[in-house]
Amino acid sequence: MLSTSLIVPKEQVGNHAFAAQEVFDCKKEKAKRNYSLKRAVSLGNLYQHKVNIEYELNTGDRHRVYTTIWAICPDFAIIKGGRFIPIKSITNIHLI
Repeated sequence: MLSTSLIVPKEQVGNHAFAAQEVFDCKKEKAKRNYSLKRAVSLGNLYQHKVNIEYELNTGDRHRVYTTIWAICPDFAIIKGGRFIPIKSITNIHLI
């Protein structure tokens, strides 16, 4: 849910420790996340389209950032400004 997360500027992403464990147990949820990430990268690179990325910290708190995803690697989503978020910590990608 977007309403339960703290909104942070993209420059502050990575200032707190990300979740150490995978946030999803279900393969279906992981596949949905990967599909959304790939779509967000395409939209970001083609149209400079920004998305809301919700991710979990090691404390269990959730943060949300509104930014462009530039690329995804096997383990990380790279966002504008050269910051990265571990994919295993991402709980939601909301394409606006």
